[in-house]
Amino acid sequence: MESQVCDVLALRKCDEMLHLWEMKMAKLECQFNSRKENSKLRRFKVISEDFINDSRRTKDHLDQHLKILEEEMDSMKRAILWHVKQRKRLINKIHFYFQCMQMLWQRSDEVKGDLFHVKFIMNSPKLIDQLMLKQDGRAIAGLPEVLCPHFNPSLITKGLQATIYFSKKLQTNPTYS
Repeated sequence: MESQVCDVLALRKCDEMLHLWEMKMAKLECQFNSRKENSKLRRFKVISEDFINDSRRTKDHLDQHLKILEEEMDSMKRAILWHVKQRKRLINKIHFYFQCMQMLWQRSDEVKGDLFHVKFIMNSPKLIDQLMLKQDGRAIAGLPEVLCPHFNPSLITKGLQATIYFSKKLQTNPTYS
């Protein structure tokens, strides 16, 4: 019986020790869980701070790219506008040449031997270039002419009068041909 009592006491002691050990384990588990949660919280804080820093860096990076793209867009816009202006000037110059030629064709009826006159005008580009100069020697093509494609008829008339006079002289003096 004594051995049974010892066994019972040993069992109780083992139960108490087991209970104490379970309590310590529960306490350690609570501490571990709280540390785990704290470490999770810390990790979350670190991750969220990294995310915030990354988003700030990304925003700064995107702002820089946006600024670069805006500068490129402005330079491309300026280049396109420059090409459009150059093309418009060229079209106006061609239009002006055609108007000069049309006026010369119309004026050729007023001069004797109109075939000679037209051939002379068509074969002398210097004469057409003189018609396209202003009185001070600068070319007519410019921004006012681009905006208003109608030329000043007084310049053309002066040039045509000189052309008509010169063509009459050539007709009377055939040594120049």
